[in-house]
Amino acid sequence: MLKQIQGQRMDILGYKVVDMADLVAYASNVAGSVGEMLLPLLVNEATEINQAMRQAAIDLGIGMQLTNILRDVGEDYRERQRIYLPKTLLDLYGVDEAMIKQLSYKDGAIPQNWIDLWEHLYQIADQYYYSIEPFLKDFSQAAQLPILTSAYIYHGIGDAVRKANYNCFTQRNYTSSIERARLIYQAKKMLKDI
Repeated sequence: MLKQIQGQRMDILGYKVVDMADLVAYASNVAGSVGEMLLPLLVNEATEINQAMRQAAIDLGIGMQLTNILRDVGEDYRERQRIYLPKTLLDLYGVDEAMIKQLSYKDGAIPQNWIDLWEHLYQIADQYYYSIEPFLKDFSQAAQLPILTSAYIYHGIGDAVRKANYNCFTQRNYTSSIERARLIYQAKKMLKDI
């Protein structure tokens, strides 16, 4: 609970994301904390929660938050004048606030350096989704499908951004209803194998 409050404070006080460690700390507080808080409610009664399982729940929240940030770059800039992307990576890829501002207010071609930065961060976000899979059997039967489906659908947002030619500035990208149905089917199929 205290991590969630700290995450809200970070937002209110305009927390500056300098490097990847700062971004992960922010994501852990605002979203990883949700996974950690829900964990005791979602596991089987006989399951003893260990540190690896707790970290997997936190990681799932971090992955989802990083995906949200990558999906909402334009919205975050227009509505909050916030850039949640690490300054070190922005500098590395030659992306600055002027570029983000321009792309957030006007449709146009998305530069290759933005695409490269986005892909770099998405590959990091993607890694956070995998840690929950070894623990699915420890969750209650009722919780397994929603947890795995949520992970798959959030992961699928990346493909939606790609299909939109990386425009996460003037449009909000979602998985389509057909894609969500496919991902739910995929999750059900995986759960049969555990």
